[in-house]
Amino acid sequence: MHKSRLGAVVIDCQTDRVEEAAHFWSAVLGWPAQALTTPDDATYRELRGPPEEVKVLVQSVEHPKPTTSKPK
Repeated sequence: MHKSRLGAVVIDCQTDRVEEAAHFWSAVLGWPAQALTTPDDATYRELRGPPEEVKVLVQSVEHPKPTTSKPK
């Protein structure tokens, strides 16, 4: 029997204000947001859920949202 587990979900937010994005997702999920401990991770916030739940990160990104095209 195959046993896999989803380890993390990263929510990309096109913003330079990662704190505001983390606050929004924190309110949605009911999990507190916390900055990661290393300077390299300054654009991330972790949403601290129960240990048995998937890890959720909020990331500030600069790239534009992908566009979807409607079928013709």
